[in-house]
Amino acid sequence: MIASENFAPRSVLQAQGSVLTNKYAEGLPGRRYYGGCEYVDAVENIARDRAKVLFGAEFANVQPHSGAQANAAILHALMTPGERLLGLDLANGGHLTHGMRLNFSGKLYETGFYGVDPVTHLIDMDAVRARAREFRPKVLIAGWSAYPRTLDFAAFRSIADEVGAKLWVDMAHFAGLVAAGLHPSPVPPAHVVSTTVHKTLGGARSGLILGKQEFAKAINSAVFPGQQGGPLLQAVAAKAVTFKIASTPEFAERQRRTLSGARIIAERLLAGDVATAGVSVVSGGTDVHLVLVDLRDSPLDGKMAEDLLHDVGITVNRNAVPNDPRPPMVTSGLRVGPRRWPPADSATPSSPRSPTSSPPPWPPVPRRTSRPCASGSPAWPESSRSTRAWKTGSWSTRQTRHTRFHETRNPSYSYFMAQKPVPNALTLELLPVVAENLERHLDTEDLWFAHDYVPFEQGENFALLGGRDWDPSQATLPRVITDACEILLITKDNLAGHHRELVEHFILEEEWGRWLGRWTAEEHLHAIALREYLVVTREVDPAANEQVRVEHVMKGYRADHYSQVETLVYMTFYERAHAVFCRNLAAQVEEPVLAGLISRIAKDEERHEEYFANLVAHCLTFVRDETVAAIAARAAEFDVVGADIDAYQDKVRNVAEAGIFDREQLRQVISDRITEWAWPTSPSCRSS
Repeated sequence: MIASENFAPRSVLQAQGSVLTNKYAEGLPGRRYYGGCEYVDAVENIARDRAKVLFGAEFANVQPHSGAQANAAILHALMTPGERLLGLDLANGGHLTHGMRLNFSGKLYETGFYGVDPVTHLIDMDAVRARAREFRPKVLIAGWSAYPRTLDFAAFRSIADEVGAKLWVDMAHFAGLVAAGLHPSPVPPAHVVSTTVHKTLGGARSGLILGKQEFAKAINSAVFPGQQGGPLLQAVAAKAVTFKIASTPEFAERQRRTLSGARIIAERLLAGDVATAGVSVVSGGTDVHLVLVDLRDSPLDGKMAEDLLHDVGITVNRNAVPNDPRPPMVTSGLRVGPRRWPPADSATPSSPRSPTSSPPPWPPVPRRTSRPCASGSPAWPESSRSTRAWKTGSWSTRQTRHTRFHETRNPSYSYFMAQKPVPNALTLELLPVVAENLERHLDTEDLWFAHDYVPFEQGENFALLGGRDWDPSQATLPRVITDACEILLITKDNLAGHHRELVEHFILEEEWGRWLGRWTAEEHLHAIALREYLVVTREVDPAANEQVRVEHVMKGYRADHYSQVETLVYMTFYERAHAVFCRNLAAQVEEPVLAGLISRIAKDEERHEEYFANLVAHCLTFVRDETVAAIAARAAEFDVVGADIDAYQDKVRNVAEAGIFDREQLRQVISDRITEWAWPTSPSCRSS
């Protein structure tokens, strides 16, 4: 039930697997740059003619390999680099190719965006008109990736004409509904229309461009040689088959059932008993094939809901909703697109299914657990109880995390692997900043090693290896110094929790992954060096320290309620607080080796703070309001170093009384950091 997926009929699959894959045919029918193209010319002409008839278009180009390449060709044909492009904001349901800053569309063109109403979540055409008058785009985009309502194409054309823009409609999601006559057609009012062929059209995974004849030459040239070489002729043949199927009464009936299914789902999710569980529907319903489920007020997030539905054989995708407070790999929504079982021409139910395909229309066979029922019959898996708990509204976040790792699961799906984060607008926007700061961090590094700060000549075996066990008389440093060192060590030992949260809030690809790996390695070095020093010199009880370490790491660290920006703000405060803690500690340590080690750690923390602070500074220019709110939220809740270590509260008090780090210093850390962001401290941002 993933809205962007479908079942390709068997005839489409056969065309895609045909001998046409062996043929090159750069150019257009009758004007190829290769010989022997008479048969593939006929295939492409059939596909073009069927597309024009199906959608009532003057012109069609069936060569784009994908929807994104079709979109790139349209912009290539209608604009020159540096001109203005106006589309729906990605966070409100738009697509990457509609001007997202790190996409080609955002790099080549000056981009502007309109959004949805913050209350109704509908596109307000008066607001679009006002934005277009202000921005004066060369091209105005109407289309979406996650918006459950129809668009007023005539109004979009009126706006485009008023500001002297060309109207491009991206109908990738609803093209099948248009073909069936169940959705307003954008073809008459638009100058150019693009679509994929594999979503509601249910055909070959590829792209299609339709439009007015006056744009044919420019678009043909933009596709080839502008964006790609020769067409994938097996896909062109599959498109021809797809367009034929889409013209049949059976296809129209399937689209009607798809719409009906979406509306039934939306109506059920808007019922009162569902609302009490904090579940709703974005925009209050749907006009199309998808439903955008709103979980912002529910303890169940998009990731949890996606996993629960997967357990019962239903595949959906988590999706951000407008003003989503949760991270992109978690989200506060689901995008659900009901599908009827494919026509008889499609692969039979006995055929192998993709891991992401929707389930067959029969009940799944119960899976056995390792524990039989008293009667000896197979037991239903734990997931059944979990699902019932969700349906009855008794689900809790704690229960979700517990059962996720203890239920009997589908063996074909690994639930024990970390959830791979998904890039979103912010992670992509920050990618160049991450890369620049990583390069600076590596260029200015001053390598050091743990063994250089451990006086190994003082070491001796403990009792298990024939030496002495630890006793308090072996410690030579002042108690407050060892207290501070143990606090610092245990905070470093909880590195795994912080690393997990950073990974889950951001991405592992490209420079993000390199930075997270580098930061983790450097923080781990601090723990290695501190523990080796303290154990070798016998300044702390290693057994007691190990017990606290295990308890604290088991307690863990979770920040899944933080937004991405809040996470960056928190890490900035965290690193600055630790840098101040270490500087103050080093100033009170008289033993030169330990003082040198703590000073080294302080320098690393200062460099880490600089890194995270620079990302927050960029957020202040990109999403200022959200960043200001994030700074206020994290500043109000941030606590002294070690406050979360249950067993060390007396040590935290000793350290504060010694002037190493207390609440006044904490307030100064936050105030100084906010000042350096060039954002005036307000009462709402002062730590209590």
